Amino acid sequence: MYLFLSDKSAEEESLLLEKIKSQKEDGYKALIESLSDYVSSSGKKNLEEKLVTSTLLYTALCYLKNRGEIENVGALKKGEHGKPYLEGGDAKISISYSDDGVALAISKDREIGVDIENEIDPERAKRLEKRFFREE
Repeated sequence: MYLFLSDKSAEEESLLLEKIKSQKEDGYKALIESLSDYVSSSGKKNLEEKLVTSTLLYTALCYLKNRGEIENVGALKKGEHGKPYLEGGDAKISISYSDDGVALAISKDREIGVDIENEIDPERAKRLEKRFFREE
């Protein structure tokens, strides 16, 4: 499993996405086209997080592909309930947002989930700890 984090900085991400869209690498073509669609389908409210998500996803997948961790990148799609996935890709992804950032988890082997929160009250944290973590 790999975890990538980014703070939301739409201005920088917008410039990077324009650079990404101008690339013509065959192994990334489907991803690049789907990221353009993903960003352009957003309203102003979600534009910043979609820009950050797109550039973070592209950067992470390039990193993993260049390391030989994955072979096929695929295209970013949304499932029936809105969960993102990579159609034709070798990796499973999960994306979470907070007010300040984006977390992206990538797994080669199985479905994965990630969640980030700005602040969480201690009682809720204890309930989540019991629900999701084993003692070891």
